[in-house]
Amino acid sequence: MRLHRGQGGWRRTLTTLVAAGCAALAAGCAQHQTTHAPLQAWGYAAWWLPLDAERLESARIDRLLFFEIALAADGSVADAHGWPERHRSLREAAAMRDTPLDLVLTLQGAEAFETLFSDPHARARMLETAETLARDPMVSGLQIDVEVYTTVSTDSIAGLREVVPALASRLHALRPRRELSLFVPPAHTGLYDRATVAHADWGIMQAYDAHWAQSAEAGPVAPLRGDSPASWEQALAHATALGLPRMRTLLSYPLYGYEWPMRERTHNGPTTGPARTTTLAAVDPAHLPLIQIDVAQHVRDFGCRNDARTGSSSYLFFDPDRGWVAGWYEGAWSLQRKRRFLIDKNLAGVAFFVLGYDDFSLVRSFERNRDAPSPPAPPC
Repeated sequence: MRLHRGQGGWRRTLTTLVAAGCAALAAGCAQHQTTHAPLQAWGYAAWWLPLDAERLESARIDRLLFFEIALAADGSVADAHGWPERHRSLREAAAMRDTPLDLVLTLQGAEAFETLFSDPHARARMLETAETLARDPMVSGLQIDVEVYTTVSTDSIAGLREVVPALASRLHALRPRRELSLFVPPAHTGLYDRATVAHADWGIMQAYDAHWAQSAEAGPVAPLRGDSPASWEQALAHATALGLPRMRTLLSYPLYGYEWPMRERTHNGPTTGPARTTTLAAVDPAHLPLIQIDVAQHVRDFGCRNDARTGSSSYLFFDPDRGWVAGWYEGAWSLQRKRRFLIDKNLAGVAFFVLGYDDFSLVRSFERNRDAPSPPAPPC
């Protein structure tokens, strides 16, 4: 049975089933099997990619996240990207199924981070800005997405850690209660500690970009295991160190990939330049003119290779202009492996980024199989 969660959150259960009739095994034995509550599927709806309400409805997303409301360094809104006026279809789709809809508040770069979180006046303005946005009756919560991957001062980090509990208190005091989630970058950034994340309702761990566009070597985008702090095992270890309850922890899942020009004919290894970003399915060039490489088409043309260790897929082909090209992505086979990981580790679910980059095929596949104990593995 699929559980539906509103603003109050999911009530996750772990049900133990006792199966009888084990005559084919040892006489008189009883087989005990533990089942996992249905996994949640969250999805980031990007401002640059309008979503068809009918397909969004068919995808059965459990929580929608509007990406993004960009914050300025003074705590005000730098760019709302058309929210709410230009996103009526998203709001209507959420209302149609009573799906929680959150706003993602983003801040990019060390300079803006230092300015905002080191200044008490800017922090106060950010809290006022956030609460005003959350008072929209269609908004179920907010997510803080602070992406800083270089060293910042201890004073600014302390400011962030002061904002989180203050914002959580404001959101929880609203009626109806709004929820707060944190997008948590890898452990080496040092932005969050146990005391801070304890105030959040949800943690979404960054579990992608283990290899990125400028990587010196090609490799999986979201590996299950490995030394990268963005691997799923490392992301879970980070969540555990922060004290995030597993039933409130989701791992992010990229619906994009990368194609690197390679020095040699190999899926892994040194690159000769930056990668081109890909999407898992064709996307209308009117909405995404700079990303027009369709992974599904390349897999049909060149085949694919599944890497059991990392749980990721790749393909290889020769381009007359770029030489050998290796493409890595997280497709249907990868999702099956990741889904098993989520169940085995008793995690809440997955957060897809960006909805529509797969033409909803992967998201719908996750929905179809979320209750199945062990569905057949797809080829790629």
